[in-house]
Order: sequence, then structure tokens, then C-alpha cells
Amino acid sequence: MFKLLVCLLCLIAFAVGQDEVVQEEEAQEQQQQQQYLTSSPFVLTSSVFPRHPNGVVPLGKLSEILIGFKNVGQKAFNVTIIHGSLRHPQDLSTFIQNFTSWRGGVLVRPGQHVTFQYYFFPDELLEPKDYALVVNAYYTDEENYNYASTFYNGTIDVHDEGVIFDLQTSIIWLILIGGFGAGAYYVSTVLAGKGGFKLSSGGAAESVNESERNKEWLEDSNVKSWKEKKEKSLKQKSPSKK
Repeated sequence: MFKLLVCLLCLIAFAVGQDEVVQEEEAQEQQQQQQYLTSSPFVLTSSVFPRHPNGVVPLGKLSEILIGFKNVGQKAFNVTIIHGSLRHPQDLSTFIQNFTSWRGGVLVRPGQHVTFQYYFFPDELLEPKDYALVVNAYYTDEENYNYASTFYNGTIDVHDEGVIFDLQTSIIWLILIGGFGAGAYYVSTVLAGKGGFKLSSGGAAESVNESERNKEWLEDSNVKSWKEKKEKSLKQKSPSKK
């Protein structure tokens, strides 16, 4: 039983290894073909990311790109292969990751527009940064001439969703916090410059007019005592009425 299990595991590992070798050979073959193939002047291409329109793609998750194939000629085309790859953004000849190819046989007749869904899976072990994504389609015409068109060739931001940093949102929050702090500082400066406020029993600031301040100052200072002594002295000096 143990030997059978070991043999089964060896067969699975061999099959996985063979599949990786086949994919690598297919990618190399397509790269060689692309060097010699050109696109047909009767094919118009378009592409869009339905889930990630801003071009920000997560690591370790399935992503999708829609590619449009429009036949504006008089002959039908047979789309056979769609292949995508991640490359170095400054050197497109340097391949970072080859994705699984889509293989089919979709006939696009004259005047017809067909949209293909191509799925790719950025490896979760990749470094989160900008990469060049290149998606090519290979097709033949009715006379068996081969063509290749590039549906997408641009830079995408491959990121780790666990540590994504939204710079724009952070800047907005910093501006709001800075504006609130500046407003609070301005209000406190104006109130401190005017003076004349005190805290009520409830803790709210209430203004005090000038006459009330003078009255409190007279009552709390020595001026009141001086006035009382002066009035008493005047009464003693004044002659009493008979």
C-alpha cells in the first residue's frame, strides 16, 4: 500500500513537471512566432479590465481582461491562441511570468466583432510593483496565412491587497486634518487676542462687557475701601445741622 502511494505521488509530480515543461515550450514557440508574424490590417483590437479598470491587479488572485476582435475585411479569421505574459517594464524581452494560453478555434466572419475573456493569475510570490502586461492573439485567414495582434501592451500595478496603500485618500485626510488644526488655532488666537471671556459653571465661554469688569474690579480692589474712608471723613468734617 505504501509503495503504491509513493508511485502515485511520483506520477503526479511527473505530470505536473511535464505540464510546466509543455507550457514553457509553448511560450517559447509563441515568442518565436511573434518575431515573424504581423497583424492583419483588417483586424481592429481593443481591451479593458472589467474588474480592475484602473490597472491595479492583485497578487495571487485570478484577474480578467476582455479583448475585442473586430473583422473589418472581406475574409473570415480563425482565432486559435490567446497568450499573456508579465515582462520587465523597461525591457519587454525579459519575461517575468508566462500565463496559461487560451486555445480554441473561434471563427470571426467579415464585419463581426467578438469579445474574448482571458484570465491570468499573477504569482503571489512576485514582488508588488509595476510590470508590463502583454496579451497577444494568434489567428489565420481563409488562405491559412498566420497573423498575430497585440491586444494589450501596457504597465499594470501588481500589488498585495493585504498592504495596499491608497496615497490619494491619505493625502485628502492629511489636508482635512491640517485644515481643521489651522482653523482651531486661528479661533483660539482670535479669542485670546480679544480677551474678556470666562467660563460659566457649565464650562461654556461667555463674554463679559466692559462695565461689568470695571464693577468687579472696584469691588474686589482697595478702591472700595478708600472710597468708604473718604466718605466717612467728609461726614465728620461737615457741620451738623441744628
